[in-house]
Amino acid sequence: MVTGDSATNRMLILSCSQRKRTDEGLLPAVERYDGPAFRVLRRFLRERPAEAPNILILSAEHGLIPHDYPIAAYDREMTPTRARELRPLVLAEFDRIFGIQMPQNILAFAGRHYL
Repeated sequence: MVTGDSATNRMLILSCSQRKRTDEGLLPAVERYDGPAFRVLRRFLRERPAEAPNILILSAEHGLIPHDYPIAAYDREMTPTRARELRPLVLAEFDRIFGIQMPQNILAFAGRHYL
């Protein structure tokens, strides 16, 4: 995750995307996911890295992960059943993260099953 003043004040939580790069091996999550929101995010991170918030990704495969977490290619859809399975793990991760310091601003960008 990003550190510094902006990291303690702002957080972006983004759901994974169906569109993914198929490169073999591991890629940082922000590079693996290739939906429109991730393209915009990567451009923002390139152009304004000093303004980057903490970025977490809610993945149907991995749960709640940092944007730089290395992941392999996969194909898993977030369904209501999968959301129920992940809920306790995601809530525990939120408790761990927010127990350290609660950001002043949180933006969540996710579909209904992710929310």
